[in-house]
Amino acid sequence: MSLRRARRLAAALLATVLLPSAGVAEAQTATAGAASAASTTVQPRRLIGCRAAGPSFRTSGWRGRRSVALTFDDGPGPHTGPMLDVLRRLRAPATFFVVGSQVRGREWLLRRQLREGHAIGNHTFGHVNVAGGGYSQMASTQGAIRRATGYTPCVFRFPYGSAGRGGIFQARALGMLSIQWDVDPRDWTRPGSGAVYSRVVSAVRPGSIVVMHDAGGNRAGTIAALPAIVATLRRRGYRLVTVPQLLLLAPRYG
Repeated sequence: MSLRRARRLAAALLATVLLPSAGVAEAQTATAGAASAASTTVQPRRLIGCRAAGPSFRTSGWRGRRSVALTFDDGPGPHTGPMLDVLRRLRAPATFFVVGSQVRGREWLLRRQLREGHAIGNHTFGHVNVAGGGYSQMASTQGAIRRATGYTPCVFRFPYGSAGRGGIFQARALGMLSIQWDVDPRDWTRPGSGAVYSRVVSAVRPGSIVVMHDAGGNRAGTIAALPAIVATLRRRGYRLVTVPQLLLLAPRYG
């Protein structure tokens, strides 16, 4: 065999060895790069609550900002789902003050509320008067909401609007501000959607907190009034926000 032919044969053998190795090396490099990129991908943060700050008892937000918080008490219940459907269609956030005894079997509604941008508040476990104090009522509801959603509320509302120093102190000890309202259309009396609408829009001011209900009775009138309420408030330059947003309470992520 000539020297030239031997060299050509050696070169061919070397190529058959090195080329596959190069392909494997490129594949390994690409795999390593993908793994590195995956390891540095920022996972979405999960909302786990908010931080109570400022005065412990509030009936409204700052009057210098044209923001309004719509709130709904006593749920979750049979009308909570249809109410969420309307709010989603309107792209209107709200705050739902939850009764702890209502949570079991309806956990998915609370998870939906958070998923769709609403806030959740505490409204005692049995919808009882805790003006003088009711730590177990508040704590039990915190636990029910946390187990259902992983979220711990930082806002509390007294049933019947019966607030008292003892209850306010205990709510704050559990990390919650006590939230009442300055606009009440008394929708629980079922006055009809027209009355609910007119009572809300005639009383709202910058920083208002509006109380309505998503459970505790037939809430069809409240649901029917929502599109006109939202449209009128927006036409007047109001921005709809949750109570934590209205009060500038920092969210907590985990």
